[in-house]
Amino acid sequence: LGRQREAIAAIADALKQKPGDYDLLLEQAHIYQRSGHQVEAIHSFLEAAHLRTPTSEILFQIGMSFFLSREYGRAARHFEEARKLDERNDKAEFMLGVIDVIKDHNEAGAKGHYERALTLQPDNPHYLMHYGVLLVQLDELDQAAVNLEKARKLDPSNPLTHFNLGRLYRHQGEAAKARVELEEAVRLRPEMARAQYQLAILYRQS
Repeated sequence: LGRQREAIAAIADALKQKPGDYDLLLEQAHIYQRSGHQVEAIHSFLEAAHLRTPTSEILFQIGMSFFLSREYGRAARHFEEARKLDERNDKAEFMLGVIDVIKDHNEAGAKGHYERALTLQPDNPHYLMHYGVLLVQLDELDQAAVNLEKARKLDPSNPLTHFNLGRLYRHQGEAAKARVELEEAVRLRPEMARAQYQLAILYRQS
């Protein structure tokens, strides 16, 4: 409901009544994380981890809070630990790929992470979209289109998928298909300036 302060206060009151409760600490950590309070989220996750043996999911969530704080090195270490505990943790595998792109500009390394994540979750539209964008950067345009189109079919409500597919079509000279995708991106997110810019170029050229 967007009432973040009330949520934070309510979970704090609950913990006063049941201090050190594992499930409440996890819920507090998630509330802090969703509210943008990453330092507090990490603290609550660590408190919970001290009560029981850390799980792959908790290590992943700590990594996410470090990632959202742009502490990419510490985030990667937690994602790697999460993956060691559970080789099927597709989220940790995927996020290691994201960090390869953002921090190290290591597209080849990222490709391996994305492909392993997709082996575990082949119909995840979020993974497919990012993998498609990466393939564009690697100039593997045909495979990029296949993955972006699959992502669009699985989740037609994501404006970023339409934007990236439209931009790829425009690059390939398929103006009509590019226009359809970019117009849909703008319809879904009118404030997306990048899509509007790409559309303006298409309109000018038509």
